[in-house]
Formats: sequence, C-alpha cells, structure tokens
Amino acid sequence: MEITAEQKARIDSLNIKELLAEFRFMPIGDERFQGDQGQYLMDRLSVMRAADPPAFIQASKDLGWMRP
Repeated sequence: MEITAEQKARIDSLNIKELLAEFRFMPIGDERFQGDQGQYLMDRLSVMRAADPPAFIQASKDLGWMRP
C-alpha cells in the first residue's frame, strides 16, 4: 500500500509527542501502521528521536503507557 501525499503531510505535521502517541496507542493491525505509510511513520519517528533525544524521552514520559 503506497503512501499518499495527504498521509505523508499529516505525518509530517505531527510533533514528536503526537507522533509517539499515534504509534503507542494505535490499535493492532491499524492500516496507518502497515505498508509504506507505516514505514514512513516509523522512519519519521526515528529521525525525530535522533534529532532531539531529550525531547523524545520527555514526550514518552509525558504520555505514559495508558491511553488518556
């Protein structure tokens, strides 16, 4: 499944906390985590984590593991 320009733009618009929340709380099997869209989401999250590790860690702590 190829990623559309709209899907790519939506992922690009998310800040690190929003992106991490989407990844962490996405239902198992969600189409947003499959194919090219899922790979793009994971790649974007990796780039953001590498660019600012303290912000990534803080976002993770802020989110916790329980869905709000």
